[in-house]
Amino acid sequence: MANWRHTMAMEFAPLEITPLVYICFWCAAAMFLLRKFLPTASRWLPALIFAFLIAIVGDYFLGIRTTNLGFALGIFGYLLAHIGFFIYAWNNITGRGRFSWWVFGIIWLLFLVFYFTMLWPSLRASIPFAIVVLLYLTMSCLTLASSIDITRRHFSWRWIYAFGVLCLLLSDATIGLHNFADSHELYHLYMWPLFYTAMVAMALAVLLQHYFAKKAADREYGIAADAMRENSESAQFQELP
Repeated sequence: MANWRHTMAMEFAPLEITPLVYICFWCAAAMFLLRKFLPTASRWLPALIFAFLIAIVGDYFLGIRTTNLGFALGIFGYLLAHIGFFIYAWNNITGRGRFSWWVFGIIWLLFLVFYFTMLWPSLRASIPFAIVVLLYLTMSCLTLASSIDITRRHFSWRWIYAFGVLCLLLSDATIGLHNFADSHELYHLYMWPLFYTAMVAMALAVLLQHYFAKKAADREYGIAADAMRENSESAQFQELP
C-alpha cells in the first residue's frame, strides 16, 4: 500500500526530465531574470527561486517508490519549498501586520479533519512518520494563510498567488489520499493538473506584481517630471522682464 512501510535502503535513479522539471525550472528562471535585470525587484525573490528548484528535488525523491526514506526525503524537499513560498508571501503579501491567525486556524482545522479522518488510520502505525506528515500539513496551511490578505478587497496579483498555493495544497492532499488512504482516482485525475497550475499561478502572480509595481513607479516618475518641468517653466516666466 504505502511506500513508507518498506525498507530504508534506497537506490538512486537518474533524474527524469518530466513536465514538472520543465515547469519548475522555467518558473525559477523567470524569477532569476526578474532579480537580475529589474533594479526594483523584490529582495525576497531568491526564496522563490529556491522553492521552485527544491520542488524538483522533492519530486525526485517521491519518485523513488521503494523506500520510506525516499518518501520522507521527498516530503522534506516539498517542506523546504513551502518554506520558500511562505517567506515570499510573508514579506510581500501579509507580514506581521496583515497576517490573520483566524484564517490560518480555519484552514488548519479543515485539514486536521482531513488528516485524522483520511490519513491517520494508516499513519498511526508509524508515529514518527505521522508527526512528519502533520508538520508538513501545518506548514502548507501556514503558507496558504500567509498568502491571503483579508484587508484587501479588490482583486490583485496576491489572489493569484494564493490560488496557486491552494492548488499546491490540494495537490498534496491527493498525494496523501493516494499513498495513505488507497484512494487513487483523485490522484490520477487531478494531482498533476493541480501541481502545474500551482507553479504557473505563483510565478505569474509575481510577474504581475513586478509589472504593476514598475508601471506605478513609471507613472509617479512621469508625474514628478511634469511637475518639475512646470515649475521650471513658471520660474523662467517670472524671470522675464
